[in-house]
Amino acid sequence: MKKIISFLIWTVCFIVLLIISDQFLLRYPGSSVPVLGEFQRFYHSFRSRVLQESLTLPPTETAPSAAPASVPQTAAEKAAPQYIYVDESGQLNFASTLDEIPPRLRDAAEPLTGD
Repeated sequence: MKKIISFLIWTVCFIVLLIISDQFLLRYPGSSVPVLGEFQRFYHSFRSRVLQESLTLPPTETAPSAAPASVPQTAAEKAAPQYIYVDESGQLNFASTLDEIPPRLRDAAEPLTGD
């Protein structure tokens, strides 16, 4: 019985730590710290994709003649980078539109796919 109670207490502590770290990464203004800001942007994107996929229901079968319904984009999908390119120093960069990429690097830019 003592082992079960100990296991439950440690499990609750672990879950509380996960919740605290989740809220820290969502709410702490980390834009002044370069590494933390980048990680927070990654975490926001990752979390929104995980929650979006876990909350979506499997598609139901419809009649073949029915036109597919257009799915509105979420704010996270609109804000997600759409292009990837490498600059002169060899650093990997992301851009939402081709206009954000320097003209000399646009030919080498590749579009990102959601697949």
